Amino acid sequence: MRIKIGWLIGLVVIVIISIGATLYVQHSSFAKDKEIMAINFGKKSKVLNEKINSKEKEINSLKEKQTENESKIKKLEDQINSLKGTTESLNSTETAPETQQENNQVNATSEVPGQETPVVSPVTPEAPVEKERTNAAGQTGPERNAELQSKVDSGEITIREKFDILSSEFP
Repeated sequence: MRIKIGWLIGLVVIVIISIGATLYVQHSSFAKDKEIMAINFGKKSKVLNEKINSKEKEINSLKEKQTENESKIKKLEDQINSLKGTTESLNSTETAPETQQENNQVNATSEVPGQETPVVSPVTPEAPVEKERTNAAGQTGPERNAELQSKVDSGEITIREKFDILSSEFP
Protein backbone atom coordinates (compact mmCIF):
# COMPACT_ATOMS: atom_id res chain seq x y z
CA MET A 1 0.00 0.00 0.00
CA ARG A 2 2.79 2.23 0.68
CA ILE A 3 3.84 1.86 -2.90
CA LYS A 4 0.39 2.76 -4.14
CA ILE A 5 0.28 5.85 -1.96
CA GLY A 6 3.71 6.89 -3.19
CA TRP A 7 2.62 6.43 -6.77
CA LEU A 8 -0.51 8.43 -6.18
CA ILE A 9 1.36 11.24 -4.48
CA GLY A 10 3.91 11.30 -7.31
CA LEU A 11 1.16 11.30 -9.89
CA VAL A 12 -0.65 14.17 -8.14
CA VAL A 13 2.61 16.15 -7.92
CA ILE A 14 3.26 15.60 -11.63
CA VAL A 15 -0.28 16.71 -12.52
CA ILE A 16 0.04 19.82 -10.32
CA ILE A 17 3.42 20.69 -11.84
CA SER A 18 2.16 20.19 -15.39
CA ILE A 19 -0.94 22.33 -14.72
CA GLY A 20 1.24 25.02 -13.14
CA ALA A 21 3.68 24.94 -16.05
CA THR A 22 0.82 25.15 -18.57
CA LEU A 23 -0.72 28.11 -16.77
CA TYR A 24 2.67 29.82 -16.52
CA VAL A 25 3.40 29.36 -20.24
CA GLN A 26 -0.08 30.62 -21.19
CA HIS A 27 0.25 33.60 -18.88
CA SER A 28 3.67 34.57 -20.23
CA SER A 29 2.54 34.24 -23.86
CA PHE A 30 -0.58 36.28 -23.07
CA ALA A 31 1.59 38.97 -21.47
CA LYS A 32 3.81 39.07 -24.58
CA ASP A 33 0.73 39.27 -26.80
CA LYS A 34 -0.60 42.04 -24.61
CA GLU A 35 2.65 43.99 -24.98
CA ILE A 36 2.65 43.47 -28.75
CA MET A 37 -0.97 44.59 -28.98
CA ALA A 38 -0.18 47.69 -26.93
CA ILE A 39 2.76 48.53 -29.19
CA ASN A 40 0.69 47.98 -32.33
CA PHE A 41 -2.16 50.04 -30.91
CA GLY A 42 0.27 52.83 -30.10
CA LYS A 43 1.65 52.77 -33.63
CA LYS A 44 -1.82 52.69 -35.18
CA SER A 45 -3.11 55.46 -32.96
CA LYS A 46 -0.04 57.57 -33.79
CA VAL A 47 -0.62 57.03 -37.52
CA LEU A 48 -4.32 57.83 -37.13
CA ASN A 49 -3.53 60.97 -35.14
CA GLU A 50 -1.14 62.10 -37.88
CA LYS A 51 -3.83 61.49 -40.50
CA ILE A 52 -6.38 63.40 -38.43
CA ASN A 53 -3.98 66.32 -38.01
CA SER A 54 -3.20 66.43 -41.73
CA LYS A 55 -6.92 66.38 -42.59
CA GLU A 56 -7.59 69.17 -40.09
CA LYS A 57 -4.82 71.26 -41.67
CA GLU A 58 -6.28 70.58 -45.10
CA ILE A 59 -9.74 71.60 -43.91
CA ASN A 60 -8.36 74.82 -42.41
CA SER A 61 -6.54 75.70 -45.63
CA LEU A 62 -9.72 75.03 -47.63
CA LYS A 63 -11.69 77.25 -45.26
CA GLU A 64 -9.13 80.03 -45.78
CA LYS A 65 -9.39 79.62 -49.54
CA GLN A 66 -13.17 79.71 -49.25
CA THR A 67 -13.10 82.98 -47.32
CA GLU A 68 -10.65 84.42 -49.85
CA ASN A 69 -12.89 83.35 -52.71
CA GLU A 70 -15.96 84.78 -50.98
CA SER A 71 -14.20 88.12 -50.55
CA LYS A 72 -13.17 88.05 -54.22
CA ILE A 73 -16.77 87.28 -55.19
CA LYS A 74 -18.01 90.21 -53.09
CA LYS A 75 -15.47 92.52 -54.74
CA LEU A 76 -16.53 91.36 -58.20
CA GLU A 77 -20.21 91.79 -57.32
CA ASP A 78 -19.44 95.31 -56.07
CA GLN A 79 -17.65 96.04 -59.34
CA ILE A 80 -20.64 94.72 -61.29
CA ASN A 81 -23.00 96.87 -59.24
CA SER A 82 -20.82 99.94 -59.76
CA LEU A 83 -20.68 99.23 -63.49
CA LYS A 84 -24.45 98.88 -63.53
CA GLY A 85 -24.70 102.20 -61.70
CA THR A 86 -22.43 103.92 -64.21
CA THR A 87 -24.40 102.53 -67.15
CA GLU A 88 -27.61 103.75 -65.55
CA SER A 89 -26.09 107.18 -64.93
CA LEU A 90 -24.85 107.28 -68.52
CA ASN A 91 -28.33 106.41 -69.73
CA SER A 92 -29.84 109.14 -67.56
CA THR A 93 -27.31 111.75 -68.78
CA GLU A 94 -28.06 110.87 -72.40
CA THR A 95 -31.74 111.65 -71.87
CA ALA A 96 -31.10 114.74 -69.74
CA PRO A 97 -30.35 117.22 -72.60
CA GLU A 98 -33.53 116.20 -74.37
CA THR A 99 -35.60 116.86 -71.28
CA GLN A 100 -33.91 120.24 -70.82
CA GLN A 101 -34.83 121.26 -74.35
CA GLU A 102 -38.41 120.15 -73.81
CA ASN A 103 -38.57 122.12 -70.54
CA ASN A 104 -37.25 125.26 -72.26
CA GLN A 105 -39.79 124.91 -75.04
CA VAL A 106 -42.61 124.53 -72.51
CA ASN A 107 -41.38 127.59 -70.58
CA ALA A 108 -41.14 129.62 -73.80
CA THR A 109 -44.68 128.80 -74.84
CA SER A 110 -46.16 129.43 -71.42
CA GLU A 111 -45.09 133.08 -71.29
CA VAL A 112 -47.36 136.02 -72.10
CA PRO A 113 -48.23 135.99 -75.81
CA GLY A 114 -47.67 139.73 -76.34
CA GLN A 115 -44.00 139.64 -75.52
CA GLU A 116 -41.40 138.14 -77.68
CA THR A 117 -38.68 136.51 -75.74
CA PRO A 118 -35.85 134.80 -77.40
CA VAL A 119 -35.89 131.09 -76.89
CA VAL A 120 -32.62 130.02 -75.38
CA SER A 121 -31.72 126.50 -76.15
CA PRO A 122 -28.88 124.95 -74.24
CA VAL A 123 -25.76 124.40 -76.22
CA THR A 124 -24.84 120.78 -76.02
CA PRO A 125 -21.97 119.39 -77.95
CA GLU A 126 -23.08 116.73 -80.31
CA ALA A 127 -21.42 113.70 -78.92
CA PRO A 128 -21.39 110.68 -81.12
CA VAL A 129 -23.97 108.29 -79.80
CA GLU A 130 -22.28 105.05 -78.95
CA LYS A 131 -24.14 102.07 -80.14
CA GLU A 132 -24.30 99.47 -77.41
CA ARG A 133 -22.14 96.51 -78.08
CA THR A 134 -23.94 93.26 -78.73
CA ASN A 135 -22.83 89.69 -78.83
CA ALA A 136 -23.33 87.22 -81.68
CA ALA A 137 -26.92 86.59 -80.56
CA GLY A 138 -27.70 90.32 -80.64
CA GLN A 139 -27.93 90.70 -76.86
CA THR A 140 -26.54 93.73 -75.08
CA GLY A 141 -24.24 93.43 -72.09
CA PRO A 142 -26.93 94.02 -69.41
CA GLU A 143 -29.33 91.58 -71.10
CA ARG A 144 -26.68 88.86 -71.29
CA ASN A 145 -25.62 89.59 -67.72
CA ALA A 146 -29.22 89.18 -66.50
CA GLU A 147 -29.57 85.92 -68.42
CA LEU A 148 -26.33 84.53 -67.00
CA GLN A 149 -27.24 85.70 -63.49
CA SER A 150 -30.46 83.69 -63.68
CA LYS A 151 -28.38 80.64 -64.67
CA VAL A 152 -26.07 81.26 -61.71
CA ASP A 153 -29.06 81.54 -59.39
CA SER A 154 -30.48 78.27 -60.68
CA GLY A 155 -27.09 76.55 -60.27
CA GLU A 156 -26.49 75.77 -63.94
CA ILE A 157 -23.18 77.69 -64.01
CA THR A 158 -20.82 79.20 -61.47
CA ILE A 159 -20.05 82.87 -61.03
CA ARG A 160 -16.57 82.29 -62.44
CA GLU A 161 -18.05 80.78 -65.61
CA LYS A 162 -20.41 83.74 -65.87
CA PHE A 163 -17.52 86.22 -65.78
CA ASP A 164 -15.56 84.15 -68.30
CA ILE A 165 -18.52 84.15 -70.69
CA LEU A 166 -19.09 87.89 -70.30
CA SER A 167 -15.42 88.70 -70.81
CA SER A 168 -15.24 86.55 -73.94
CA GLU A 169 -18.44 87.98 -75.47
CA PHE A 170 -17.83 91.61 -74.46
CA PRO A 171 -14.06 92.23 -74.36
